[in-house]
Amino acid sequence: MEPRIPLTNRLAESRSPYLHAHADQPVAWQLWGEGTLDLARRLDRPVLLSSGYAACHWCHVMARESFSNPDIAARINAAFVPVKLDREEHPDIDHFYMTALQVMGVPGGWPMTVFLTPDGRPFAGGTYFPPVPRGGMPGLPTVLDHVARAWAERRAVVEETAQRIFDATARLLAAPAPSDPAPAADPSAPLARATERLLALVDPVHGGFGGAPKFPQAPALALLWRARRDPAHGAAARRAVRRALAAIVAGGIHDHVGGGFHRYTVDAAWQVPHFEKMLYDNAELLLLLADVARVEEAPWLADAAGALVAWLQREMAVAGGGFAAALDAETAGEEGGSYLWAREELAAVLGSDFDLFRRIFLVPEQGHVDGRIVIVRRHTPLDESWAREEADARRLLARLAAARAGRPRPTRDDKVIGAWNGRLVTALVAAGAAFARAEWTALAGGTLAALLARLRRPDGTLARHLLDGEPGPPAALEDYAALAEAALALATATGERNWFEEAARLADLAHDLFHDPASGLYRLGPAAGLPVAPVIPDDGPSPSGTALLLGVFSRLARLAPDGPWVARAEALAAALLPLASSRHPLGLAACLAALDAHRRGAHLKILAPGKSDDERLAAFRRLAAAAFPAGLASESGSGEKIRAILCLGSRCLAPAETPEVLAAQMEAEHV
Repeated sequence: MEPRIPLTNRLAESRSPYLHAHADQPVAWQLWGEGTLDLARRLDRPVLLSSGYAACHWCHVMARESFSNPDIAARINAAFVPVKLDREEHPDIDHFYMTALQVMGVPGGWPMTVFLTPDGRPFAGGTYFPPVPRGGMPGLPTVLDHVARAWAERRAVVEETAQRIFDATARLLAAPAPSDPAPAADPSAPLARATERLLALVDPVHGGFGGAPKFPQAPALALLWRARRDPAHGAAARRAVRRALAAIVAGGIHDHVGGGFHRYTVDAAWQVPHFEKMLYDNAELLLLLADVARVEEAPWLADAAGALVAWLQREMAVAGGGFAAALDAETAGEEGGSYLWAREELAAVLGSDFDLFRRIFLVPEQGHVDGRIVIVRRHTPLDESWAREEADARRLLARLAAARAGRPRPTRDDKVIGAWNGRLVTALVAAGAAFARAEWTALAGGTLAALLARLRRPDGTLARHLLDGEPGPPAALEDYAALAEAALALATATGERNWFEEAARLADLAHDLFHDPASGLYRLGPAAGLPVAPVIPDDGPSPSGTALLLGVFSRLARLAPDGPWVARAEALAAALLPLASSRHPLGLAACLAALDAHRRGAHLKILAPGKSDDERLAAFRRLAAAAFPAGLASESGSGEKIRAILCLGSRCLAPAETPEVLAAQMEAEHV
């Protein structure tokens, strides 16, 4: 007989904004942890795991429609141990069960709804379920009843299914044994192969990869940009990145009125966004804008970057340092409510300029969303008309911004997440150098100093995030790696050795906490309560922690060859090589980029006698920060005059005595 253990909603015990939003629901939500799985074992019930995040529109919809419904909640409470998970707090746990969902043949997404055995093995699931059958989807009550009956009446079948799904998931998340292959005759060959495969996915009409829904896929675009000088595919790669970035900047995914970028568009043409704004997307796109601007002299790149940073400082800065995780997709329960415009509203705000607006921006008769308009430019920055229209566009957008200022704002998720802020710091350093904005470099330094001071626990380890100044759960691999990378970026930009020392400390901690000796890779997180710890380093919208860590190890190895970094970089590269050759580059782009950088071994030495503050030294530092945003440059006080020496592996070029010569060398050598 099942023990009588009353379940109550425990989410008020959490500090997660996402979990707190569900704390008053009639579902008896539990927190993830071994104690919850013990409870499921004692009750002999399956676990209903629901994972999402604070800015997720469909998470809100499912919460309103189903989890706030007393009848549906009663079904859940009677037959399951319900668990709510904030995927931003526990990325490794979410990754494990998202992989399992894909094993089941279900496309990933949030909210994620997965049914588990009491020991945590998944056996059924999906994403959003409506309260009643709709659009070919079963209603959640039907799903609940089906799963409950299967558990009660066909336990052996459920256990067999769970084991099969678990075994397949574990195989996908486990890595081949480390290998030590002979180095390729051409170290650029893996990048060339990956470039060819990525180019096959490029949308020839709208740019970017694939069709709807359309995500920026920043790591893959960055890999293509890295390949821009490949003899066979470089020209096509360069065109693909320029077209994609121009389409993103012109499209509705870009908030033309307020700055910054939304997460993705529901259409293939970049016009209609899913309206949440995530810090990680904006960090990656800022870094890409800076990378392209180092080669392309185009005002639109600087304009988009400037608007993005202004939005971050205006709307996302958190008291005490750092930037908030996200802005919600909804405003007062309406998706996109802060960003959409009725045709009549546009006409009223713009008056006699409405016709001019329609010549510069798309204003379809039927609207974009329920008759309302998303702000989308008619032309991309690659069209000649863009520059001619730019002054008028800015004037019109300023009037819309003044009108929009009176609207309610989306809810902000105030979690200051280490990894996302680390990537933003790296992007700010690169953008500060690429666009000659010294204040952005200063912002980066202040942000990282404040973050590390508050994220660090008494034992020296880090918390995953801060909320209201208080540290959250333990940090994941990506947090340590991204923050170490950011410290290296600042070491390059400022010449301050304390940032190098900070990077080495963080990299040491990452190795000690997450290294998996069996595979040679690194666990994605603490993995508390998981049946198996994920180590496969798939990219999401941001590079994986493993890719970032390889870059950190490789740079530290060149800056401090007497330390443990050479061995660690080589071991991690060897463990990644089998994956790089067997998996599609779209999901492993950042690892491929890190492997390429490691193999080619590009490094910049700046020689500056004494404490020189010559303008050439500052110019060399700016070039280094832009070309090596994650910090693969060093400074030495040797020599009689200021010079910079670019090395690739064991080959070093002639010393450059001017920034112009160095810039030409970097471009010629694909640095």
